[in-house]
Amino acid sequence: MTKFADNQITDGERSMYSPEDEDLSKGPSVECLEQALNEIRKNSRRNSRQKRIRRILKKKTRSGETYKIDDLLNLTAQEAGTETSQHDVAIELWDQLQKGNLKLYPEGVKSNRTESGKAPEKKRGKPGTPAQTRYSRPTDVESYNGIRLPKKMPDGKDREGLTDYDTILDSWAFRRLAGVTQITTPDPSGHLMRNRLTHSLKVAEVGRRIAESLIARVGPARACDEFSPGGGLDPDIVAAAGLAHDIGHPPFGHAGEEELDRLARLMGLEGFEGNAQTLRVLTRLEFRFNRTDGMRLTNATLAAVIKYPWLRPALANRKNHKWNKFNAYTSDRKYLEGARRAVGVDGETQTLEASIMDIADDITYALHDLEDFYTAGRFRRNQAVAVLKDFVSCTTPPSKYRNCGKTAHTPTSNEYEKLRDYAESKLEVVYREHYGKKFDENEFQKSVSKVENLIRFGMLRHFDGSRAAYTMVRTAFASRVNSYIDGVYVPDPDDKLGTVARLRTDHWCEIQVLKWLTKQYVIDRSELVLTQTGQKKLIEKAVRNLRAWCRMATARGLPVTLRELIDQEFRSQINSDPGLQRIEESALKTHKENGRIDLRGENKDDVSKLLDALNKAQARAIIDYISSLTDAQLVSLAGTVSGTGAPSPLYYE
Repeated sequence: MTKFADNQITDGERSMYSPEDEDLSKGPSVECLEQALNEIRKNSRRNSRQKRIRRILKKKTRSGETYKIDDLLNLTAQEAGTETSQHDVAIELWDQLQKGNLKLYPEGVKSNRTESGKAPEKKRGKPGTPAQTRYSRPTDVESYNGIRLPKKMPDGKDREGLTDYDTILDSWAFRRLAGVTQITTPDPSGHLMRNRLTHSLKVAEVGRRIAESLIARVGPARACDEFSPGGGLDPDIVAAAGLAHDIGHPPFGHAGEEELDRLARLMGLEGFEGNAQTLRVLTRLEFRFNRTDGMRLTNATLAAVIKYPWLRPALANRKNHKWNKFNAYTSDRKYLEGARRAVGVDGETQTLEASIMDIADDITYALHDLEDFYTAGRFRRNQAVAVLKDFVSCTTPPSKYRNCGKTAHTPTSNEYEKLRDYAESKLEVVYREHYGKKFDENEFQKSVSKVENLIRFGMLRHFDGSRAAYTMVRTAFASRVNSYIDGVYVPDPDDKLGTVARLRTDHWCEIQVLKWLTKQYVIDRSELVLTQTGQKKLIEKAVRNLRAWCRMATARGLPVTLRELIDQEFRSQINSDPGLQRIEESALKTHKENGRIDLRGENKDDVSKLLDALNKAQARAIIDYISSLTDAQLVSLAGTVSGTGAPSPLYYE
């Protein structure tokens, strides 16, 4: 039996192993490793060629002369050497145009110099290390030192948050969310229900309104001092975080997240979590430039995306909520800590902007998913109203919600007890952690009554598609959104729970009831659970087949995107371990002497370490690749790699 690290697999999961599960943990062959090292060698040569192209472009445009693009491509390619193509030059040319080092004119391109003839000042920084200011961005020394062109408003102020907002909005990773499950798989041919993209847009909108409301209450002049203990407050940053907060969530929503976590741990990784994947996408996987990883967002936006500012703890703490929800893998720790350090917030407290985004997410999720399923005719409105009424009537006066026998009301069913148990087992604990005081049973009962009225009169009858039905539910739910926004507040700076935004306690209780209704009458419905079971099988099928493919296929046989992810992760693992770097250098030296990479003469322990690094790189790359797909792309891929579907339209050579 394959042995796994203690922080990966539970005894229960271990007892359910199958031969297929064991197969997931098998690593690549020595031949695959030789091939991977050969790819590193090719990439090294490619990087050297791009550096040479960059130097030539800089030299040719230094004089201020304007070049036609065709001429510049040809001249640079010829000077760079026989292996250089116009495509290689064009990649570098457009990177430099985007970064502002070159400027495009009708007659061609030339250096972007100031009127004094000097190049614009360039901001230097150590690669991969976030700068220690709120609005700075990680820079790359090898990419012309990352000239930054901030947004300017008519008042002359920088709006770095708008730059981040635009960057996220224009990214492939964000556009993907249009095809990713919110609760059900997007289907444009059916009811127009919200998907992850429209949900994220709404979170951004609600978050911005909360931030603007908080600033308006204290006044712009006082806002900086008032909110600095929480890392500062900028509505643009909150909106950007709202756009980005779900960008790492995989196909099929939470069902996909659970399955990828299980499969990742079976492959020897620390698991998968949508919020941790979001930080990974923003800082490493998505890209704006050919040689720079990540979106290059400000530290403020990165910190505002971090809802759970910790790593996954060891398996012994699995019952702790931090095991299920965390915001960074160990390999991405520097991004989590660097961004939060830059805004001046440490420990495990959210930044103020992150707490606002978190509240906006809760508001949007609690209200709009119910609205969607009601308008689709799939929410049991009458049953929900009856249960809420039973709860209120059977718990008067409130005393641990167990007074049904003392009232004249006879409950419709015993389902109200599920809400009672939910309040006793979970909400009381969370409430105490969140507000630092005892759970108010009377207030909770009143909140249940308010939600009952919202459902009873906002969804007055079965939805029939009429204008009246639409406007009634939209107006009712919009009024609650406005009320929740107005009720958000920031406690005094000396509050022991930190400078974070909070909902009014009665509003918090209402939202918990709405979320319970969504889970009870939407998410836990048998037809949705059956669908999610099938979706998990599709993800498992895709991961298993890609895992087997990585062990046996030539590099050119894999999808280009997956191959690049493997190379990137393998390179990252080697760079982070001096011992692996030494072994790699020895292998590449052998290649220079013999004309081919041959590991047969290398120390077996050294080869084993490289194989382990490649094994983990392939596993993480497969998880990254699967989580970057839409629902429909995953269905297509699973069918293709298992031989049961048509060829996938994904990116193959």
